[in-house]
Order: sequence, then structure tokens, then C-alpha cells
Amino acid sequence: MRHRIIVAAIAMFMMAAALMPMASANQDHELVAAASAGEVERVKALLARGADPNAVDATGQTVLMRASFMGDAEVVRILLGAGAQVNGRTRDGDTALMVAAFRGHIHIVRILLAAGADVNLKTLDGMTASQLAAAQGHREVANVLAAARSAAVKSNEQRLAGADKEKLDKARKLYQARDFSAAVPLLREVAQMGFPEAMSLLGTAYSFGRGVGKDDAEALRWYRRAADAGSPAAMNNLGTMYAKGGGGVPREEAEAVRWYRKAAEAGIAVAMTNLGDTYWYGRGIPKDEAEAVRWYRKGAESGDARGMTKMGLAYARGHVVSQDEEEAMRWLRKAADASYAPAMFQLGLLYEFRRFDRRDPKDKEEAARWYRRAAALGYPAPGRDALQEAGTVNGTGGDGSQ
Repeated sequence: MRHRIIVAAIAMFMMAAALMPMASANQDHELVAAASAGEVERVKALLARGADPNAVDATGQTVLMRASFMGDAEVVRILLGAGAQVNGRTRDGDTALMVAAFRGHIHIVRILLAAGADVNLKTLDGMTASQLAAAQGHREVANVLAAARSAAVKSNEQRLAGADKEKLDKARKLYQARDFSAAVPLLREVAQMGFPEAMSLLGTAYSFGRGVGKDDAEALRWYRRAADAGSPAAMNNLGTMYAKGGGGVPREEAEAVRWYRKAAEAGIAVAMTNLGDTYWYGRGIPKDEAEAVRWYRKGAESGDARGMTKMGLAYARGHVVSQDEEEAMRWLRKAADASYAPAMFQLGLLYEFRRFDRRDPKDKEEAARWYRRAAALGYPAPGRDALQEAGTVNGTGGDGSQ
């Protein structure tokens, strides 16, 4: 759990405070020490002499985080007045607001919120300040932060209404029409306004090289921004990038599982199937075929063609569920009706190698028909099996997206 990581960070914080000399030749170090000790006049004097209000200690904590940790309202106000970045973050993604929330300092939380602290920022493990407070049993703090987050969402929705929304609609239509060269500049403009959907589509443009040069690192950056802003589609696509790795993006299977789960719980059908794959193959999580099939079924019932195909294969082979040819064909036909070529190919196999007691003289002809339909869609392609590839949500509606 993320709050355990913060506990470790706080332990390092306290150790650094104990070891830091109270009188240092370095003004920034002195400022950190003074803020940690609550020495108001010394803090003022050091700032007046040019100490950096955004100084950091050996653990990467900012001086504002130190003061927030200690619950010193006066020092927090002084630092903010001197230009401390209220949303400054550590390498682990922590902010002063998160530290104050974790510690249960409601008075500091209110000061930081009034100074513009972003309640929507999340730790690397996806927890908001409100969730951190709740995990520590600080209910009043959690409620204050939850209310602030709701107000921020409403304010953002109002800000993004009207003419800006029309730009998003235009960018989306251009993207879906595959006019990527026209869509990307508009997407970039709208993404900078704070539209999560535009951020996600821009990530996909970089991921596939649509209207821009293919750049996985830039795709990851935009997906991350979109996911932090609440885009379930971007959460799924982040999972796929971490699952595959490459192009400067590290392969982190546990991260893939985490993002797939978030997207699946938000209702993204393709993410449910992707999460099923992680359980089926034991990637980033202990292998569990029963749990895999449970997620495949969720994906299938939510409309994902690859999930339908996985369920068809489970029934055809008797994996976890009882072998049932009729159910297998039902799921495979549903996927084939959605123009999913791997399902067409699997239907062909099912007809060609049907059980002896169920064979029909027309089975060979039916098998050939499904093989031809799959081939017309380019399946199977040499060196590539779409059935085993994690799905993405890419917004074009033409290649497996939703």
C-alpha cells in the first residue's frame, strides 16, 4: 500500500532532521532545519538573506513539506508568502498536502488548499491526499479534501464548457476520421486546457505515430497526465505500455496490473480482458486461471471482442469452465459479428476439428468460410497474434478500439 511507502519516507524525514546540523554554512540547509524546528524568526531571516523557499533536504522533501509535517501553520504561511511551490513534488510524487493529510493536520490542509494545492494530484501508486488521510483514519481531513476535490471537478467542468468543448468535439471527429495531421495540433491545444480525453488521444497519437513521430516516452507522459485527470481509457493504455515496455518505457508488469485494474474498475471492457491476461499468464501477479476467466467474462459481457474470444476458447477447451461447444460457438460468433478476425479463425478451427459425434457434412465448408473471412482481414499475420496482444483504447473505432 502507498501509505506504507509514505511511512518509510517519513521515517527517513525524521532521521534526516535528527542528523542535520542546526547551524549550517549552507543557507538552504539552515532553512530546512529552522523550518523543521519551528524557528519562525530564523526562517524569516534566512529567507531575507536569499535562502530558497523551495529548498529540499537529503530525502527529497521540500522545506514546505517539512513545515507541513510538523504542523507549523506560521512557518507554512511564511514559506508560501516567500514563493514556495505549493504543489512541489518529491521523486515519489508526494506533495505538502499529502504529507499534511497523512499526518492529520487539518489546519495545514486548509492553508495549503487556500494557496492552491491540487487535490487531484496522486502518488505514484495512485492515491490522492484524501485517500491517504482516510487510510490513516483522519476522517475530518479526508472529508475536507473530498469536498475540495468535488468543488475542483465542478469548477473544471464549468471552465471547460462552451467554445473549448466545441474544439474538443472537432478534434475528436478529425481523429476518428483519421485526419491525424489536422487533429493533433487541435488536440494539443485542447489538452493544454485540461481535457482528459484530449490528453489520452494525444498519447495515442504518439504511441502509434499518427500525425506526429512515434514517441513512446511522450505517449507515456500524455497518458499519465490523462490518467491523473481521471481518464479510464488512458489508465488502460498506460497498463499496456508498461506491459510491453520498449521505446524508452520500462517494462513493469506490476504497474501494468495496477493500471489495468483501475481502468477495469472504471468500466473499460478491453481493460477487463487485459487484466484477465495478467492472471492467465501470471504477469505481474500470481497466476490464477479462475480469476483470469472471471475477468475475461466481465470483458466479454461488457462488449470486448477479444474477451468474447477468450471465453469461447475457455468453453471449447474446458479451461476453468465445463467444456461446452455451444457456448464456445456462441461467444466466438458474437466476437466474429464484431468483425474480430481472430474469432473468425477460431470458429474455423472449431468447425474443422469438431468432435466426431457432432460433425456435419457442411463443417469443412463452414470452416473454410470462416478462414476466408479472417484472411480477408489479414489474420493470421506472420509473427503477430492479435488474440494475445493487449488491447488499447485509441478512439478511432477502426482497429480494436472502443
